[in-house]
Amino acid sequence: MDFKATIGRVNESWRKLAPTLDKAALKHIGDKEDKNGILLGCFTASYYKRSHLIQGSEVLYAYVFKAFRQDQDESEIRYPTWLLFSPSKEFEADPNLYKPIADQLLALPLSQPKERDLKKLSYAISDNFADAAYLELPPSLTGGKLVYLSIIYCRSNTMPYFHLGLNLILANRAISKEVLYLPSEYWDKDWNVFYQGSGIKAN
Repeated sequence: MDFKATIGRVNESWRKLAPTLDKAALKHIGDKEDKNGILLGCFTASYYKRSHLIQGSEVLYAYVFKAFRQDQDESEIRYPTWLLFSPSKEFEADPNLYKPIADQLLALPLSQPKERDLKKLSYAISDNFADAAYLELPPSLTGGKLVYLSIIYCRSNTMPYFHLGLNLILANRAISKEVLYLPSEYWDKDWNVFYQGSGIKAN
């Protein structure tokens, strides 16, 4: 797949569509269609910026390397996921560059690091109830590249075919430190075909 061309097409389409989205679409993308979605994060600043974020966002590749589902009905509707992303054009051309970085992160808890920044990362990776938004990874893990870690909720209503690995997210740090999944109904045809045939096993 030509990753750079694909993300370019997706963004071109999204930039035209996003400003025209109606209230129903904004609620759908922003997880405000049901009571539990409305209550989730309702006391945070990012919650109230969500519609503005959606309409002013850019589509980025993200590498999702962990998901946590509790043994309860709610986890079938929405559940936390851990992902890496970057505004760097280098990752547009080859988003598979995230994979070795993710592998290092998953190994962190086993190594029990003593450095403060690595201990913070280790906690964010190992704790299933951790919170992270635009957490910048240290250069020692990224080869000097700018890469962020965020933990966000995946919702089965907008991501019915979700799997770990490469995904598409909506982001604009100038508006909000929150990022959201781009629902599957807004995907490019080529990306949809690629996504159905890709993915990694859950940890």
